[in-house]
Amino acid sequence: MKKVLILIAFVLIPMIVHAETIKLKSGKTIEGKIVERNDKFIKVDRGIGVGIPYYLDEIESVGEKTAISIDASGINEQPQGKLEEILEKYSKMKEFTCKFTFYKKDEKGPKIGPPVGPNESFDPSKIGELAVTPETTQSGVLKFRKPLSLSYHYNVKSNLDYESKEGAFVISDGNDLWSYDMPTRSSPESKPEKYVLTQKVKDILSLRADMLKSAEKFKEREKRFQDPANPPLVVPPEMENYELINPPVYLPACVLEPFKNLKHDLITFEGEETINGEKVYKFVVKGSQENRKSIHWIGVQDGMPRRIYEYDWENDLVANKMDLADVQVGPNLPEEEFKFKNDGTFIEESLSESMPDMNKMLKQAFDTPPEETFTKFFENPLSEITELKGSGMFFRGGEAFIRFRCSKNVILKDAQDYTEYPQEIAESADYFIKSFPEDEGMLKNVNELTLKKYIIKSQPGKYPEEGRILLKNKKHNVYFFKMWIWVD
Repeated sequence: MKKVLILIAFVLIPMIVHAETIKLKSGKTIEGKIVERNDKFIKVDRGIGVGIPYYLDEIESVGEKTAISIDASGINEQPQGKLEEILEKYSKMKEFTCKFTFYKKDEKGPKIGPPVGPNESFDPSKIGELAVTPETTQSGVLKFRKPLSLSYHYNVKSNLDYESKEGAFVISDGNDLWSYDMPTRSSPESKPEKYVLTQKVKDILSLRADMLKSAEKFKEREKRFQDPANPPLVVPPEMENYELINPPVYLPACVLEPFKNLKHDLITFEGEETINGEKVYKFVVKGSQENRKSIHWIGVQDGMPRRIYEYDWENDLVANKMDLADVQVGPNLPEEEFKFKNDGTFIEESLSESMPDMNKMLKQAFDTPPEETFTKFFENPLSEITELKGSGMFFRGGEAFIRFRCSKNVILKDAQDYTEYPQEIAESADYFIKSFPEDEGMLKNVNELTLKKYIIKSQPGKYPEEGRILLKNKKHNVYFFKMWIWVD
């Protein structure tokens, strides 16, 4: 069939004379100008002034530097043109409703053991035979209105019983957001209580922006620690969740807006197909360090997704499947669809009052303020130091690092536990050069540096492990401090 489509395309399209990329089935790629084509072969001038014939049954695809596909109508389309067409149609869409189904089974992901009850014991030797690959189906009715109004009522079925849920929802009118997961019990005998959490959308977006900014800051810093000769294993993340949705609900932003958060230069147009009687364009997003390979089927009529397949982190097997059915664009949904109505069975709990504390906690976790680190580990008041800067990141463990100038005597808390470590001055200086590259000049001369170190270890070979180092430049009275703690 593919050969027939290629044949039709070459017969119907007039001769062109600009540079093309021809990919042969052998894997070889040819660059040149197509100077002649018929129903058996094309002739390509590769810069020598003579057309060399390549037979159609040898050819995999023809494209201009990027892959192009030939659909059943025999028209070659460049990916950028189809992308612009889809995005233009999406721009005209104001709202839509559909049935949404998400299916996940990552064969190469981690396997999960069975939960252990309060009076049960688990035999680690049987983990191999008892562990299973999590398999989840999340399905429901999705309604969306630009820019931030959302109504998603869904159920979750999983082979892990504790992951299953019914009657869950996320609702937003663009100003407030209501979310309900599943009933909770204070004890096995108590009556389940249904809590609906409410948040301000502006608080959610502000917190998200701060987290992304901090994560990007650390990502740039980590690049300085990487060894070019031994690059780290990169595990591309799943597609980015919609900005108002939190895990474990998985609703990628590109479900609501085609190709959202995906680089357009990684997208190729593969042709036209039909899903449930509707014409769709098929696009493939190439896997990279920033995203996994994915396939998107987008409605020709309205520019909305109909199906999305996302591969595992090795870009080998399909791990996530998303289907949109009964898509209706512009159904004029009433405002009530995007507001929560309490039927008296729910307990509403606002997170607005706790948001400042939550923001502070996450700020410290993703970008620990240097003042916090200094006051925690030094006796001196902040008024005695200058040029303080640094950061930190903590989850179950992490590290914090600061630098500052002080002309007075610096007093460490737990000073008696620190030991002089001259043998590690060079190694520590290298760490701080990568953390504060602007201070490289005062960290290069090891004769100007002194080092104190404090290590806490649990049983041999076991975590947590905690450590602290203080590096001082005696000439400039500049101090560099690092602490870390890792919990297994």
